[in-house]
Amino acid sequence: MLYRDPAQIADGWLMRAAPALWLTLLVLIAALPTPFDQSPVPDLVLTGVYAACIRRPESVPIAVLFALGLLQDLLSTVPFGLHAVVYVLVHGLATRLPVARDSFLQIWLGFVPVAALAGAAGWLAVCLHHMVWIAPDPVLARSAASVIAFPVLALPLLWLFGYTRHVP
Repeated sequence: MLYRDPAQIADGWLMRAAPALWLTLLVLIAALPTPFDQSPVPDLVLTGVYAACIRRPESVPIAVLFALGLLQDLLSTVPFGLHAVVYVLVHGLATRLPVARDSFLQIWLGFVPVAALAGAAGWLAVCLHHMVWIAPDPVLARSAASVIAFPVLALPLLWLFGYTRHVP
C-alpha cells in the first residue's frame, strides 16, 4: 500500500492555492488608503488577476475570482458585485487571448484591451447603478495608469505565478 507523506500533500495544496492567496493579499493591499487620492492609481488587483490567468489559469477558477471581487467590493465603495463581474470577464478574456505565455511584450500588449474593456465595463456598471452619466475620464486615466505601470507591477507577479513548481 502506498502512503503519501503529509508534507507532500500540504506542499501540493499550497502550490495550487498560491495564486489565490497572492490575489487575496493584493485585494487587501488595494483596500489600504493611499496619499494619491487625486491622481490615477494603477489597478493592482486587475494586473494580478490578468497575470494569474495568463500564467496559471487552472489555479484561479472563476469562483475564486468572483469571491475575491466580492471581497474587494466589500472593502471599497463601489456597487456590490462590480469587481466580481469584472474579474470574471478578465478571466474569460485572458484565457482566450492568443498570447505567447513566455513573451513579456505580448503579455503586456494583451493587457491593453483587457484593461480597456475592464475599465469600460466598470464605468458602464457604475453609470447604470447610479442612473446618471458619469464622465469616463477617471476610468480612462486609471486604465492608462495600469497599462503604463504594468511592467513594474506584473513582472514580480508573473514570476511568482509562472515559475512556481507545478504540482500534478
